[in-house]
Amino acid sequence: PQHSSPPLGCDIPVDKLNFAEDPTVPYRCGEYAVYRVPGREPPSFILVRVVKELTTEEQLSLGPYNRHFLIEIDMDGSEEDASILDLFKLQAAHEEYLSNDMALTLSSNPSRASQAEEGPGEGGALTLEKAKQQIRRQVREAFQLAPTEKKKLHRRLCLIWHPDKHSPEHKDLYTKAFQFFQNEWQHWEEHGKGIPENHGTEGSSWRPQRWSPWWGDWESEARYYRYSGSGRSRSRGSGSWRHWYSGSRSGGSGSWRNWFSGSSSSEHGTTSMHEARRWFSQTNSDLELARKQIHAGLDQVASNALACFLAQQVVEKALKAGLFASNSGLRTHLLHSHDITALAFSFQQTSSNHSVYAHTSIVQDYYLPTRYPNRGAQSGIPCENFDHQQAVKAFEACEEVVHIVSQFIDAQKGR
Repeated sequence: PQHSSPPLGCDIPVDKLNFAEDPTVPYRCGEYAVYRVPGREPPSFILVRVVKELTTEEQLSLGPYNRHFLIEIDMDGSEEDASILDLFKLQAAHEEYLSNDMALTLSSNPSRASQAEEGPGEGGALTLEKAKQQIRRQVREAFQLAPTEKKKLHRRLCLIWHPDKHSPEHKDLYTKAFQFFQNEWQHWEEHGKGIPENHGTEGSSWRPQRWSPWWGDWESEARYYRYSGSGRSRSRGSGSWRHWYSGSRSGGSGSWRNWFSGSSSSEHGTTSMHEARRWFSQTNSDLELARKQIHAGLDQVASNALACFLAQQVVEKALKAGLFASNSGLRTHLLHSHDITALAFSFQQTSSNHSVYAHTSIVQDYYLPTRYPNRGAQSGIPCENFDHQQAVKAFEACEEVVHIVSQFIDAQKGR
C-alpha cells in the first residue's frame, strides 16, 4: 500500500531502530537515517536525510568512528553536523511504513545491507572468536576518541553486544561476548591496553578491580530496548504499541502518523477554547518573565539559562494552547509531554503552518540542560553554560511561536 511520506524531523519510536549495527558503514548522499538529538533525556530520535559527508582525510585516518555528516533535520532545510555515532537506521521490518521511495533510499546502501545480513560479526556467521576479535578492535578504536565520542560509542557497543538485543538461540554466545566486552573495556580504562589474547579461553578469567557506574547505566538502557525487533507486544503510557505488533494497524495515507507518534488511532484529542485561553494566558505570563530575564542577563550570566528554559516553556504551552483550540484537539499523551517537536508536528498538521518547526528547534533542548548540572555539557553548570546571545535567540524564537499560535486561536474563535 502507498503511504504519505513522514516529514524530516518527526520522532521515531526507539523500538523501531536497529541498535545491533556496528556504526562503521558510511552513509551516502540522500540516504535517510535516524538521528539521536543531543541533550535530550530520555533519548529522542528523529528522521533525517544525509546531505553529504564532512569527514576529512585526517579524521578518517584516526578511525571509522570519526566520520561526520551534514544532515537535513527538518522540512525547512535546517542542517546540522552529525557524528556517525549519533546516526542509526530503522530495522528492515519497519521500513514499510515509509513511502516506497524513502524506504528504498534508506536500505539501498549495499555495504549496510551486507552488514545487516551478517550481524555484528564480520565475515559470515558470528562465532565467539570472531566476536572477541571485533570487540578488541572496537574498544581499541574507542579509546582513541575524544571523551564525549568515546561515551557515545560505549553506549552503542553495549547495545550491540547485550544478549537481550538478540534472539534466544544466540543468548549464550552474546552473553559470553558481552562479558568479554565489559572486561576488555575495563582493562583499557585501568591499564591503557586490552586483555592479552592468550589470557583465558573466553575472556572471562580476568575480572575488573572496580565496577564502573557506566555498566549499570548502559545495561539498563539495553534492557529498556530489549523488545526492539522481538515482535513482542508492550504498552507504554497512554498510547499502545500492541496493535502495531499484532498487524492490526490500519492502512491508508495517514497510517504512518499513528505509527510514528506511538499512539492509537482511536485516541481522540480534547478540544476546548476555555482550556486554550487558560494555557495561552500562562504562555503570555511566561513570555514576560523570559523578557525580564533577557534584560537581567546583560549583567547576570545566570539569568541566561533561566531565560532559555522559560523560552522552552513558552513554546510548549503556546503549542498546547493552539492544539486545545484546534478541531483535532490536544491528545492526552501530548498534554503530559515536554517534547515540543512532537507538539510542533501535531500543531503543523492541524494549522498547516510549516514555519513553526524552525522556531521550536531552537529551544527544543532547553528543558533539562538549562536546570540540571548532569543534563548538559560535561563541564560547567547551567548558570555558566548559556550566554546572552543564546538567550536572545531563544526568546526571539518563542515570540514567533506565540505570534503564530495567537493568530491561529483568533482564527478558530471566528469559526
